[in-house]
Amino acid sequence: AYRLELASTRTGSPVVSVTGLMTFEWADACDGWATDQRYLMKLINADEPERILKTSFVAWESKDGRRYRFNVKRTRTGGAAENVRGEASIDDSGAGVAKFELPVEKQFTLPTGVQFPTNHILALMAAGAKGSRFEPGMLFDGGSVEGAQPVNAVLLPKRPAKPNDAISSELARPFVWPMYLAYFVDGDKSGAPDFEMSMDLQSNGVVPRIVLDYGDFKVNGILERLEPLKAPGC
Repeated sequence: AYRLELASTRTGSPVVSVTGLMTFEWADACDGWATDQRYLMKLINADEPERILKTSFVAWESKDGRRYRFNVKRTRTGGAAENVRGEASIDDSGAGVAKFELPVEKQFTLPTGVQFPTNHILALMAAGAKGSRFEPGMLFDGGSVEGAQPVNAVLLPKRPAKPNDAISSELARPFVWPMYLAYFVDGDKSGAPDFEMSMDLQSNGVVPRIVLDYGDFKVNGILERLEPLKAPGC
């Protein structure tokens, strides 16, 4: 569980305050990985009432990285609820297809080399262990009705982890890999990322620090609670 707080704003941004909470659960579901990510974010703009954004993102991904199901729910103050649901698969060639059920029925072809979220982060962990510094890729997460998006990851050399009371000795690791990820809209010729994120990643997947960059403002995610899950006994 992470506490969210405003890190900085860019010149001209109307945002004056951001607070919130983010939780992330990553569980072994025997035949795959089950993830459950939830956000609650309160934003205050100058001369505007407080806005509350809520997101629930539940997904399942097979351990071979070839099948994926997703269910997303979003609500925001003054707006209609949004639901996104569907599934995707990757064939023997490494390409695939994504099929959306909600909010509309739509299908996208996924390019060769595409990855789903869990296998993408596992690949970044493996790249960090090998000393790689730049990892371009194509990611499909089902967060919106679109196909795969280019993601560029820059990995810095590992460095000593900072002490964090939320991480037990069982889950702590002595080093982290600082990573910077830029997410792009496929086909956009501007060269500017749609979203950016930076994080410190331990070799066991624990992320002690995360920064979310929404363009006009950045949000710090401060780890406040971490619990291991029981093995499923498959």
